[in-house]
Amino acid sequence: MKLVTAIDIEQTYGEPMTLQRLGSASVLVALLLTALPVGALGAGFEYGPQGLHAVGRGGAFTVAADDASAIYWNPARLALFNGTQAYVSLNMSLMDTSFTRADVSLQRVTRDPTTGQVIYGDFYNPQPEGFPHSFETVTNSDKLFPLGASVFLVSDFGLKDWGFGIGFHAPTATGKVTFPNTFDSANKYMFSSMDTIVMYVDFSAAWKYKEWFGLGVTFQYVMVPYLKYQMAIMGPASYSNQNTPVNNSNDIITDVNVSDWGAFSMIAGFWVRPLQMFKGLKKFEIGFNARVVPYNVNATGDITISGNEQSVYANYKSTIPGELSFTYPCHIQTGIRYAYDWQGRELFDIEVDYVWENWAAMDAFYMKMLEEVEGPGVNLSAMDVTIPRNNVDTHSVRLGGQYNAIDPWLTIRLGTWWESAAQPSAWTNLDLPSWERFGVAVGASTNVYGFEIGFSYNHIFQMPRDVTDGGITQQIMDITTVDGKAGTVMRPGYVVNNGHYEGSIDVFTIGFSYTHKPKAKVRPDEILDATLDPDTMPVE
Repeated sequence: MKLVTAIDIEQTYGEPMTLQRLGSASVLVALLLTALPVGALGAGFEYGPQGLHAVGRGGAFTVAADDASAIYWNPARLALFNGTQAYVSLNMSLMDTSFTRADVSLQRVTRDPTTGQVIYGDFYNPQPEGFPHSFETVTNSDKLFPLGASVFLVSDFGLKDWGFGIGFHAPTATGKVTFPNTFDSANKYMFSSMDTIVMYVDFSAAWKYKEWFGLGVTFQYVMVPYLKYQMAIMGPASYSNQNTPVNNSNDIITDVNVSDWGAFSMIAGFWVRPLQMFKGLKKFEIGFNARVVPYNVNATGDITISGNEQSVYANYKSTIPGELSFTYPCHIQTGIRYAYDWQGRELFDIEVDYVWENWAAMDAFYMKMLEEVEGPGVNLSAMDVTIPRNNVDTHSVRLGGQYNAIDPWLTIRLGTWWESAAQPSAWTNLDLPSWERFGVAVGASTNVYGFEIGFSYNHIFQMPRDVTDGGITQQIMDITTVDGKAGTVMRPGYVVNNGHYEGSIDVFTIGFSYTHKPKAKVRPDEILDATLDPDTMPVE
């Protein structure tokens, strides 16, 4: 991570950094240098499948996509719909995450008289009173997030080989996470809380050629009504008074509150039945779905800086307008499916999918001040800062299917899946934990006269992590003199994300749909033929 110093800012904006700028400028830069929750829309934000059928199948749904959620699972499957379907689904997630920070010891610190850099040296031996310091295990308090909703309407409008859809949905995600923000909580220099809502408005169209193959596309309008995030940084003081890995009376709370009401994306999919000529393999299918147009988010809002109750800055508060931007990456889903028909109905199917998500494209986020604002004693110029996140691409394998036990009264679904981590070990964070994980899922539904109602459950095991090479550190505002000039240097402090992590997510999904299928039309010549058939004529 590159540190932004007083010298950097002077070289960029052509004016020296003075001690009067200590308040707003230093806090802003310190905040921007931290790994913000912008990953809320990236790695870790989405925890797996959503939708009644998809959750019960463990996300193995790219090819099957047999309900209105095909709008985002694979829009090409809409061409197979006969009639009109109204669909509502609600994902409720229960996330349980804990962190036991590794014991910390105090190091000697010195300042380089030439560069002004603060150097962490060897550990005190013996350690001062209170060190090594052990932390209590912290857990998230807002465990239930009930806002993973989908509402869709799809129809063929009486057109053969065509299908259309419209609706909106939220990502499969936990958008609200809260950890303790007490004076000595283990997590406070890493992350305190997050509250985020993301919504997609969808418009879809699909076409098929007979029963051989189909193509489809979904255009998405993306909205981020709000993205809120809170963490603590260490305020200005002499470097010796800032030498603590636990807590400090100079702590400052930073709150980010931004939103974006306009971004666009597109999803495209297809399916093919390549073995139509073989009777037993008519429903061997291959499917593909991908976000082919990544979308750019440019969220604007405020950064608020204030002291906590134990801080010497308890009466200080300042709000700075800012902008946060990043690109939501592409993904690819592909799968194969086999369905077995018996006595004119589909008895069961099985599907296996592979999913690749390009989270490495979100390795950094970009923050800027939108305008010059009045700081404590001096105006603060606009500035741009790059925030590293260091995500990596993820890979997932999903296996699932369904059994129509009593058609149409009872359908049972089962599935399982595995996904690699998006957060490298050194960048493990509590805001949006995306570690290696796997899930097991089950679901059931009943369909009576076109009305379907059902329930699915998915348990996600986050693999425990023991981090010893942590890269997330305290963000400290340091008063120093560089080349004879008084200013501030944003520098890292002690590593704050070493320790033991555990977590799991339970996903509960309820879904309801109504499908209206038009009555089969009978041609006049068929009616005439029936009246002339001796077997159908009345007997006198």
